[in-house]
Amino acid sequence: MHPSIESYLKSASITLFKILICCLFISQTSIIQGVLIYLLFDQTIHWYLEKYLNIIKVQEGEDNIFYRANLMTVYHVITKTKIKDLNSIKMQIIRNTQGIPEMRSKLVKVFNNFYYIKLSDEEFEQHLDRAISQIPEDFENEQALIDYIANHQIRDLPRESIQYRVMVKQDFNSNQSAVVFAFYHGLTDGVGFLNLLCALQDEFDSKNLPFVRQRSLNESIRRYITCIFGIFIYLKNQPQKYQDSQLCQIVMSNKPKITISKDMRVDQLKQNICRRFGCSINDLLTAASIIAMRDYCLANNITDHSLFQGMIAVNQRPSVLKKQDIRLYNNLCASQYKINFANLLSSKSMNLSFDQQFKEALSLVKDQFYALKTQDTGLSEIIALKIIAYFLPDIVIEKMIDQSLIPVRKAWSNLNGSPKPLIIGDAYSDKMMFSSYADLIDNMIFNSLSHNGYLRMSLGTQYSNLDSKSFMVCFDTIIDKLSSSN
Repeated sequence: MHPSIESYLKSASITLFKILICCLFISQTSIIQGVLIYLLFDQTIHWYLEKYLNIIKVQEGEDNIFYRANLMTVYHVITKTKIKDLNSIKMQIIRNTQGIPEMRSKLVKVFNNFYYIKLSDEEFEQHLDRAISQIPEDFENEQALIDYIANHQIRDLPRESIQYRVMVKQDFNSNQSAVVFAFYHGLTDGVGFLNLLCALQDEFDSKNLPFVRQRSLNESIRRYITCIFGIFIYLKNQPQKYQDSQLCQIVMSNKPKITISKDMRVDQLKQNICRRFGCSINDLLTAASIIAMRDYCLANNITDHSLFQGMIAVNQRPSVLKKQDIRLYNNLCASQYKINFANLLSSKSMNLSFDQQFKEALSLVKDQFYALKTQDTGLSEIIALKIIAYFLPDIVIEKMIDQSLIPVRKAWSNLNGSPKPLIIGDAYSDKMMFSSYADLIDNMIFNSLSHNGYLRMSLGTQYSNLDSKSFMVCFDTIIDKLSSSN
């Protein structure tokens, strides 16, 4: 029998068994009571597994779907000084992950669900030894390291192992080391990983955690009330198909490519640009990217592209105050944005001063971010996805993966990382950046991350005719113009 057919039959039989159990409860009571009893029965089983057998069910929704889709995230850290002892990274992870079971577990799939099975201390150390390795290549600069990451993507981690890898280049240059963390997106999202880095510190500093939006009491109440209508909101906000253009052609021969921007000082951006134009860092990066996209189109004679569109990742995590509250999971929603910058291509706009052109771009951006902030439906959509995924059979969830990967094709993620350095092994971090990718999917992903006072942006492309290097030249030029026109 074909393996895929066998898998479907197995999945269908398990789903049928669950339905029969639920029907049994219903037959003895009523529909509502039967469903409630089944849910209580199911949750009790998983509580028992976690409490007494150290088997933790991977959450429905994003975690489960991201694992199925093989989405990967990679962070790299450039340290201030060289890491002297490679073993210091291993010992740091061992010391500081006792309360984070996802870091000390292998992943298995049983009865249509993924589970973390916590390893013994001895088993965990063995897994960690295999997970930490040294990078043999030499690099001229950070961009060369990023090129290496793009060309040597880890596309598939063994399921029955810890779901991350750590790669170290001790002699990145004469004074610094580089550390690369690669993990399944199903393990956690970007903010979750930044929380993890803070949890790995021997002295936990809650003030060094990544920025999380603080909501007023009224905003929080309204946010939870919308969860009542979560399924309706989730279905209503399903991402629409992207509008293709000359800039969005799939070229399977084009290998994955990630290009990073110049370093930007956060304090200088705020003082020299944000204060002058009355905008946030988010506004600045997006508006500058729109103008850079316009300039890229003009330079490459692309005439049918005037829609800056994609999905922006919006963090939904609450703030963390204690180290023991840090756990690894995904808690973000993807909100679609479409910004038509056709007016910026008009002769009237092109004849304006550069500051006026930037103000026009800002006016297009601010409405989008204001709508995201005021609607604030992310939590309701996450809960709705969990509910839908909980009741759907395994076969249907597999079919949902293509739809769930639409946001990955064109995505924007902006993270406010730790404002102060973090200890990695036996050295302090200097700079940090991240990227995400999915196997065999054409994509165009914008990422930005602030850390230790530096802000950088990157553009990652895969199977796309967009040249990320040329685009980033345009972006850097825009930032330089804005900084010098003060």
